[in-house]
Amino acid sequence: MSQKCEMCDKRPYSFRCRMCARRLCVQCIRDGLCPPCWEKSTGKKYHKPSGPCFITDACIEAAGLPDDCIELQMLRYFRDNYLQKSIKGRRMVREYYRVAPTIIEEIRKKANSSEIFSEIFEEIKKIVSQIKFGDYEKAYMSFETMVLQLKRRYLHTLPISFGDESNPSP
Repeated sequence: MSQKCEMCDKRPYSFRCRMCARRLCVQCIRDGLCPPCWEKSTGKKYHKPSGPCFITDACIEAAGLPDDCIELQMLRYFRDNYLQKSIKGRRMVREYYRVAPTIIEEIRKKANSSEIFSEIFEEIKKIVSQIKFGDYEKAYMSFETMVLQLKRRYLHTLPISFGDESNPSP
């Protein structure tokens, strides 16, 4: 009996498909379903979500953890299965991908960059804990606060707000 995901056979499984009970890693589950069951239930073609996590990747790198560590798995699950489901969440993800590479670049210029990444990683671990306990709104607020603080500290020329839902950006 394999302890790896039955879809990708790369990462340890953490979830089971709620329709067929396949063992799935966080990268292969969507709305509680494996890709074939998701396609059957939605009638849509499954496309695996992807994209770098920038700040979190840099912190994981600083901590010496692999790309499939539980912290990144949980953050990707949160992004794909919670944030992407709301206008506010999608806006935050877009903003994060817009500013994170520049934040990383600015931090890496600092002599104490590994210390900075370690501090950020401590915040990320708190957010991951909130996600594990299902407190997604608190995790959202914590992540948003962290990114806003990093923007203020390292990106003095960029706006510091994610905006509100009543005034969508183009």
